[in-house]
Amino acid sequence: MFKNLKIYLLIFSFIYAFLLIICTIFIDNYAETQVVGMGINVSDYTFTNYTDVLELEVIPLSVTAEKPDILWYADDYTVAFVNESGQVIPFKNGQTIITALSRNSGLTVTCKITVDVKNSVEPKQTDIKSVEIVNKEISIIVGQNYKIIMQIEPNDASVQVMDWSSSDEDVVQVDRNGNITALKDGKAIVTVSTKDGKFSDTAEIIVRNQLSINSDEDISDNSDIKLPLVQAPVVDENGYLINDNLKDFYAKNSDCLAWLYVPGTNMNFPVAYRGDIENSYYLSRGFDKKEKYSGSAFINYLCMSIIKDGTFYDANTTIFGHARGDDIFDQLENVTRTSEWFGLKSNRLIALNTLTELTVWEVFACYYTDSDEHYYLMADFMVDAETAQSRYNALSEDDKIVFGNDNSYKLDILRDKNEFLQFTLGWKTRVETKHEIYGKYMYLRDRDYGVKISSSDKILTLSTCADSGSSIRYVVQAKLVSSKPR
Repeated sequence: MFKNLKIYLLIFSFIYAFLLIICTIFIDNYAETQVVGMGINVSDYTFTNYTDVLELEVIPLSVTAEKPDILWYADDYTVAFVNESGQVIPFKNGQTIITALSRNSGLTVTCKITVDVKNSVEPKQTDIKSVEIVNKEISIIVGQNYKIIMQIEPNDASVQVMDWSSSDEDVVQVDRNGNITALKDGKAIVTVSTKDGKFSDTAEIIVRNQLSINSDEDISDNSDIKLPLVQAPVVDENGYLINDNLKDFYAKNSDCLAWLYVPGTNMNFPVAYRGDIENSYYLSRGFDKKEKYSGSAFINYLCMSIIKDGTFYDANTTIFGHARGDDIFDQLENVTRTSEWFGLKSNRLIALNTLTELTVWEVFACYYTDSDEHYYLMADFMVDAETAQSRYNALSEDDKIVFGNDNSYKLDILRDKNEFLQFTLGWKTRVETKHEIYGKYMYLRDRDYGVKISSSDKILTLSTCADSGSSIRYVVQAKLVSSKPR
């Protein structure tokens, strides 16, 4: 009996020792391969020429750590653009912060970018005639951030860099882009002014501690936000939506930066831009920021041009929404695939407004696609660094001046037009064909929209889930056909 016990104890000892060794190796290896810290090869860089390209690289602090999967983005992409490889291309004079986010660990590192290019020829100046803050009375709570939106007349004014100040920085702080942070109870006046001081405007900021908020007060991040009523849409002869109440929604929730109207459907509502890289905040929240099963419509975080000045510079602006219940994007799928909707051309002119611009987009595609197989959410289609330098060098001196001052022209010069056309014209190759349930909708691929796409066009993509829990999406795509200042 004791002999058997000794054998059992010996076997147990071997097993325990083996498991201990395996666990030790696993833990050590796990600790070694995790990204426990990151560095960056350049933390501060100044461009003195538009033809320069900066190669950024993220470096794990541990030599044994795995190379992180990096997402690159800029806080002001109109100053400099960064692609998925970490190449930074300067656009115009100014400053921006490039951020590298590790998808593996959530860690971030940043690089400060300054563009200071001395033009050989003095650029033509278009003087500012007025500066106006959209919402002049803002109520927020302690700890909240809020972006103040302003309008400059004319829209193409050459110098649009502003000075921002707060009358009481203990209550409210404001950065160079008009982003304010509420620090404590009180009031402060935030002022924006041109560099020469000729034009300015102000907004009164009222800050309350959340514990002292009365439920009847209109507080932007309060759970008791009382949203405005949505008006019945009125469209003019050119397809512009002329009666949205976006400004009223923006006053209640500063994430509401656009207004979408799809004729022939019930889709007439504000659209949020949160900027969260998971695109998740408004999946289950209404514009009052309360939990909401059908969520809200929101713009892909990659499309950052809207937060700069309300202009759609991106080659592809994508808006998401659930097809749940009977609101948001439910009728995107259920109505636009019908022959009744398609048969009326005016239905295919989508209106998309911002606080500074009215735009009209003409539909050229409606289809189901498998998002796991077909990526359709790219915001920009940029050439590589060598091609960018070559294209800039080929510009005339006058065109180089335009390049330095006109963001749309700049992005057009730097666009990979072949890739853009392959993506845009190739939508039929993305149509779902493998799942039997969607076979009856193959007629969508054969529709004749009569819309021609050029390499310089901008497109709008509306996307919703076709099935809960699957990768099938229903997509409507349209090209920008007209725009004008609001």
